[in-house]
Amino acid sequence: SEEMGRALYAGPWLASAVAAVRATAAAGAPFVPGGRTAAVALPWPGHDVGFALDAAGRVTGAQDHVLSAPLADVLLLPAARDGEVVLVAVEGVEAAAEPGLDATTLLGTVTVEGAGGDVLGSLPDGALDAVRDDVLVTWAADALGAARAVLALGPAGHPGVPQGSAR
Repeated sequence: SEEMGRALYAGPWLASAVAAVRATAAAGAPFVPGGRTAAVALPWPGHDVGFALDAAGRVTGAQDHVLSAPLADVLLLPAARDGEVVLVAVEGVEAAAEPGLDATTLLGTVTVEGAGGDVLGSLPDGALDAVRDDVLVTWAADALGAARAVLALGPAGHPGVPQGSAR
């Protein structure tokens, strides 16, 4: 992931290769993207999941600040159902883009009202916190790579000379 940051890669790799894989594994259903991108609507720490699954298998709810949601072909929505949290895969839902932290970070708001989807499995207690931790650690490595790339540019007018070095 540090190399992705160094390259300033703006694609949905973190959402698909880290968050989606970790969340589906936690639900007991390994994610096989098949050329599709995915995003997981992780709730913020201390907040409940933003979605509910009704008896008819329809998902309703909203979550903002979902990493790479506007680029996702598949949205993985943690949803409350009868006192448990299940992971539901929903396709064909568009997320509204939000301003990101920088040009390489695309966030979106996911809103669904009665959307059909596939229940991938139940999420054990703490699973979403563990996925969020994995995403944050990987994101930090990405930021480190970006910082190293910037420092390697050198001071303005002196490319290749490391920042802070004597010329």
